[in-house]
Amino acid sequence: MHVDFDNFHISTHYHEVYRVLPDSIQLALNKVVEHEAKRWHSLLQAFPDCPVKSFDSESLSPVPVGTFEDIEKLANDIRSAWDLGSHTIIHQVDEVLQYQGILVVVCEIHPHAALSSINGRYYLQGEGISDSVGTPFIIVDHRLTLESQQYHLAQELGRILLHDRITRDLKDVMARIPCDRRSNPEQHLPESEDRRKKLLDEHWDHYFATAFLLPNDLLRRYLGDKRSNIDPRELDFLHGLFGINSQYLLWRAKNAKILHEELCIYHQSSPYHAGNKSHKLEKHQTSVLFLRLLYRGLSENYLTEKDAAKLLDLTLDEFLALN
Repeated sequence: MHVDFDNFHISTHYHEVYRVLPDSIQLALNKVVEHEAKRWHSLLQAFPDCPVKSFDSESLSPVPVGTFEDIEKLANDIRSAWDLGSHTIIHQVDEVLQYQGILVVVCEIHPHAALSSINGRYYLQGEGISDSVGTPFIIVDHRLTLESQQYHLAQELGRILLHDRITRDLKDVMARIPCDRRSNPEQHLPESEDRRKKLLDEHWDHYFATAFLLPNDLLRRYLGDKRSNIDPRELDFLHGLFGINSQYLLWRAKNAKILHEELCIYHQSSPYHAGNKSHKLEKHQTSVLFLRLLYRGLSENYLTEKDAAKLLDLTLDEFLALN
């Protein structure tokens, strides 16, 4: 095979949300996307039968989306269509998306762009090439943790799928929510108040990402069917596994009826959740299942903190320092 990047040209168009980026940033990102797209297509040309699929958002999301329940169903339908089952895919989202025909680019977006991820579509141009549909791409900032990168990939997938499919009713609900609260999960309000306030912390892209990465069957596998309490360190641990903010983890647990609403409100108001620290247990390798059961036992008062520290070969002070 002779690789020749000059056989085709790439034109890039960004999702409308990102078209306000300064021209200098767009130009720099265009060069990165163009190079990665050429590398990708040159590789695929070496195969007699293309080993990856062509992304078709119309077939994946054929109907308008008018409620958040519709988004949940869409996330589950896509997992089913892509044969993902109910297992965690947090360290495989990039591979899943690329196999389904979405180009994933990891690079520095811009130190002052205040963006962690971007999506758009590129078009091949060249001799004998007619590309009117284009190929979607997602850029994630390389400075994010691996888990955060995967979460942002899922979030951008939601934007790609839901673009032009959100009905006016759902947009009106979101339009009545103040912008600062709409994007800030710290401002979550309980479901029992007004319906609009119920949706305060969940814009549809975050809603899709959490449902896609953490379907209810998987959530129950990690938390159990019913919980009377949850330790903040367990939320932090799950954040490290799934890249999902603790507020969204609490929200999913509440809506799956695993946790009581009052307990979620209590944890959401805790200063501990101003940010996730994703602590590491560096003393020895500890299995995920071991940690899951340990934190569940701690939350349900089956274990004391002294017991938990001993099981982790830590002193009590070292264990408490994890909080």
